[in-house]
Amino acid sequence: MAVIQNVKGDLTKPLEYLSEEHLQHNIVLAHQTNALGIMGGGVALSIRKQFPDVYEKYVEYCKTIVNKETNNQKFGRVLGSAQILVTDSNPNLYIANLFGQLDIGTHKRQTNYEWLYQALTELFFMLQGKENFVIAFPYKLGCGLGGGNWEVVEAMLKALHFQYTPETPMYIVEFSG
Repeated sequence: MAVIQNVKGDLTKPLEYLSEEHLQHNIVLAHQTNALGIMGGGVALSIRKQFPDVYEKYVEYCKTIVNKETNNQKFGRVLGSAQILVTDSNPNLYIANLFGQLDIGTHKRQTNYEWLYQALTELFFMLQGKENFVIAFPYKLGCGLGGGNWEVVEAMLKALHFQYTPETPMYIVEFSG
């Protein structure tokens, strides 16, 4: 059974915090995002800056959920899902956009625990049985700008990790910069 490692660093720079052994694996960097096509703050903004190719694909994906004729947004099929994209800079580095919130802003909690749980389940399910993968999440996933409760989210992460991918190394990365 793999150990969950709590480390400090920048989620978008795995060389800072992964072990030498794990740097040889396929790496999945997962973070929560909204369904509006906006990566304007927090970890999402770091992803946008570090991986512009991933941001472009995310924006295009979000555009597909808007009915251009009526301008109705149809978020039902994206909320609670995980979009996993390989980066152009490294074929062994993936970004997992977890659609755990619809809107943006800090005036209320944006993280929807049910959607985040569904997105995490999809991600862990996709990794189930795959070898040579490592996954990293930001410390307090969905709890900074998203306003979630870390105790709730951490419990989800641990339960799903042990249910689906107990052999996959998992990192919780607390930003230090």
